[in-house]
Amino acid sequence: MARRTPSLASLAVVAGMLATALATPASASPPLSRAPMISPSRCAANKAAGRITFITGFELEATVGTIDPVAAQAQGYFKDLCLDVSIKPGTGNPAPAAQAVAAGTATIAELGGASDVITTNANGIDTEAIAMYGNVNAIELITMRNITNLRQLEGKTLGYKGSMPPQITAMLEKAGVNLRRVRQVGVGYDPTILPRGQVQALTGYKSNEVPTLEADHYKIRTWDPDNFGIKGTFNALVANPKFAAAHPTAVEDFLRASFKAYAFCEKSASVCLADLAKGSQAGFDTAANLARWRVESQLVDRHLLHGKGLGAESVAQYTPELKLLRADKLIPENVNLSKVVAPRFVSAIERGAKLIWPAP
Repeated sequence: MARRTPSLASLAVVAGMLATALATPASASPPLSRAPMISPSRCAANKAAGRITFITGFELEATVGTIDPVAAQAQGYFKDLCLDVSIKPGTGNPAPAAQAVAAGTATIAELGGASDVITTNANGIDTEAIAMYGNVNAIELITMRNITNLRQLEGKTLGYKGSMPPQITAMLEKAGVNLRRVRQVGVGYDPTILPRGQVQALTGYKSNEVPTLEADHYKIRTWDPDNFGIKGTFNALVANPKFAAAHPTAVEDFLRASFKAYAFCEKSASVCLADLAKGSQAGFDTAANLARWRVESQLVDRHLLHGKGLGAESVAQYTPELKLLRADKLIPENVNLSKVVAPRFVSAIERGAKLIWPAP
């Protein structure tokens, strides 16, 4: 397998770099300009939690789990619930973000999905999963149209970013591909290496590389692990376990305000994109981010857990990815999901599929 789990020593180094970066806020709470919407006792409990430092998945992009906390900040929803929130842009690497949360340098972070939550915990980085946005694979394998059967990839090159997604590996195996005959290489973030022929297959996100290539009129074919019976998830939020135990209402209300903002962004996407653009330090492509938000929010909305609302979690939801990681020996030890997955926070803020707003 091409995927390797990072050593704890290397994680500590990267985490130290992230801790330094955390000294400069990308977004801080605006001044309180209206009365809190919750009881004085709950307000006092949330204020006692102190500042909540949230790390996004990747910069300030319009992904679910990023656009809504930013909107919650801009719309004053956090302040409505007496929360002091600081938002920091992540690097796209789940390991240092999880390490910062485990160390208490940050409070809550957005990771890629169940596999990232499991892998970081298996490597001794203790976090608690408090919400999961997507209950479907966000990643696909992309080829040009001339590939009509995945077995045609034998003898060819497949590019992946970071590490090879276990869902893609499982899909290829299920399709009967001899993986020893597929050259797997790490690549950068330019998807045009596929139509240029530098690779013959490329892992990519349904909300990113796929619409980018289609917008440029490349004739591509996508291969979805879901169509092969391979389950996946995307955009998990994790919290520091000690903080969550000591300040449960603050964690609940962080999610409550974010989910309130998620609904706002579905109706007012242009406002939410403008708020993201204000805080972006790397340039902001409004059209690409609007496409990303539309794809991801639709994936989320169409695959909610049965009878549940946004962010709901269960051990069963995480189990397929744990089995994939263990089968491919991608984690050094088993993970007790009942100790990692914490559905109680979302359960406390929703009645069925409906968000309870404001807090009782």
